Amino acid sequence: MAASPVWPGDTVVSPPNFSSQTKDDTIWVAEYGVKIIGVASLYPPEALLRHIYIRPPSQRQSVGAHLLSAIQSVANAPLNLKCLTANSAARQFFGKHGYIEPDEPGGKEKLGAWIWIKQSV
Repeated sequence: MAASPVWPGDTVVSPPNFSSQTKDDTIWVAEYGVKIIGVASLYPPEALLRHIYIRPPSQRQSVGAHLLSAIQSVANAPLNLKCLTANSAARQFFGKHGYIEPDEPGGKEKLGAWIWIKQSV
C-alpha cells in the first residue's frame, strides 16, 4: 500500500511506522477489487479510534462510514479519537455520524492543536 498523508500537510506514515503505532490495535482494511482504499485501527482497551484513512479517490463514497460501522459493532465502549482542530473534513464526517466534540481539553503536538471527538451514546 502506498503511504498517504496522516494529517494535511504532514509527512506520510510509512508501513514500519504504521506497524509500530498499531502493534496492539485491531486493523480493518477496505478493498475495492485488489486495491486497498481505506484502513482503520482501533486500540480496544481505550476504545480509541487511532487511525482512519480513505484514499482520496474513494472519499465521499461511504467507505469511511462502512469502516466506522464495522469498528463500532465490535467496540466494547463508545469510541473516542483525537482530531486536528484544523481538520474540518474529519470533524464534519464524525459529526454527521453522531459524534460530538465534548468540552474537554485537547492538546497541541507538532502537527498542531487537536481536540477529542467522542461517539455519542
